[in-house]
Amino acid sequence: MEFEEESAVLVNMADMALLFGRLLLSLLFLEEGIELASNLDTALEAMARLGVTAPSPLPPSCCSLAPASPSRSGL
Repeated sequence: MEFEEESAVLVNMADMALLFGRLLLSLLFLEEGIELASNLDTALEAMARLGVTAPSPLPPSCCSLAPASPSRSGL
């Protein structure tokens, strides 16, 4: 019985460590996203220097949000 309680405590600590790591990682991504969004012109210039094209404001045609017509779906 004592071993099961110790095992449960270790699992709980491992879960807490994983949660802390995930929260830390999410905060890093949020901080970087906010930084890029607040300096969008500078970020786009830096990406252009690296040869990365600017993102399109519209989704590509293959990812259209409109429902598929019967001719497209093969029905």
